[in-house]
Amino acid sequence: MRTVNLNQKAQMPSKSERLARLTRHLRARLLDLGAGTPELEQVCQEEGTITARFPGRTAEEMMSRLCEYGVSCTGAGERVCFCIPEELPFEDLDYVWGCLFQILGS
Repeated sequence: MRTVNLNQKAQMPSKSERLARLTRHLRARLLDLGAGTPELEQVCQEEGTITARFPGRTAEEMMSRLCEYGVSCTGAGERVCFCIPEELPFEDLDYVWGCLFQILGS
């Protein structure tokens, strides 16, 4: 199983184009989920963070289910926060999308 750590918010905002591309990539993948698509509340390319709500599911439930796939993120109440590290491979974000696809489809 793969491990993807999306729970460490950057200490300082970054002007990194790579971090901005990673953030846009995950944003696009989240919007691509179709039915049951998460509601994106905040997207910050400088911090590499995306905050989303998954209608009908709590953040705790989503974080627990993602953890089963080796994906860690943060959240509270109804909001899940994905904190993307600048060195993360793009393929890891595709893996997260696949995990969410499985979770939301069950």
